Amino acid sequence: MSLAKKSNPLVFVFKQMAHSVHGGTVDLLISPQFYTVKKEHIPSVKYVYYAKKIAPSIFFGLDDPTKAYQYHVYKDNDEWVFISYCLNDILDFLAQKNIQRENINNIYFAQQVADFFMRPFKLDDSYAIVNIDGIAVFTNRKIITTDIPYNKSLSNLSLPSKATKVSTQKSELFSGKDNFILSLISVIMGIIFLIEGTASYKKQKEYKQKTQEILSVNKNLESSYVRENIIKRYSTIDRVEKNKRDFISTISKCILQGNTALKALSINDNKMSSKLKSTKPQDMLVLEQLVKQTTYKISKQLDDTIVVVDKL
Repeated sequence: MSLAKKSNPLVFVFKQMAHSVHGGTVDLLISPQFYTVKKEHIPSVKYVYYAKKIAPSIFFGLDDPTKAYQYHVYKDNDEWVFISYCLNDILDFLAQKNIQRENINNIYFAQQVADFFMRPFKLDDSYAIVNIDGIAVFTNRKIITTDIPYNKSLSNLSLPSKATKVSTQKSELFSGKDNFILSLISVIMGIIFLIEGTASYKKQKEYKQKTQEILSVNKNLESSYVRENIIKRYSTIDRVEKNKRDFISTISKCILQGNTALKALSINDNKMSSKLKSTKPQDMLVLEQLVKQTTYKISKQLDDTIVVVDKL
């Protein structure tokens, strides 16, 4: 991790903090009280751009659906670190502590400098931040052994080069309902991406293993020409897995068109089926048209319910 030089006062933000006495521009170090962190080993994801795409699905069920969340993502050795936070909550809290939006330069999260907390850092007389199994944790000082030395100053803290920036223009682009819908879309797309990525990774690993087995038995196949042909043969897209992903994608589109609930979903070795219920009968036509764009069979159970089926 590359490090940045500190040019502005660094303020540690935690819920029990006193009012800030800094009048100018400041950098912020955010306590775990204001974010959720998860570490995931996802070999199929190679770049930060794609990791951010699946971040909403990582926190599905953890984030408040009525709030707008942002995500800070970075790689730590072979694991992806996902940090979910609500910027509006942080800014509202800071305003109460005399830190205005326009005075904020960089935002860092305690998890980004988790190694610094291998020795506990004292926030005040009651609370501290400590590293537990690689995670920066906010805790009561009473549970920390008294003979453990504390980090007493942030002056020797090396900050990461990647920081979160805050726009000076405060605007609420989406309502709570809009945020929920956008979050749901992101979650579904993230799940689809994970399914595709994981399947692709497993197939790639399987192809390499098969190729190595063949080459180890037949030494005369060592030429690059034959090797490439073998890899090409085993890298053909698995039809069944692709059909499953396409089916899930179609059902997701049906749900996202609005006023549609998923009542049942079944995928086995022979077929895939899904039961969809429209909360508004007038939307059934739209739902049927979406399915008819595919080769799937569709049947009506009730006026507001259809069953979509496809063979594998």
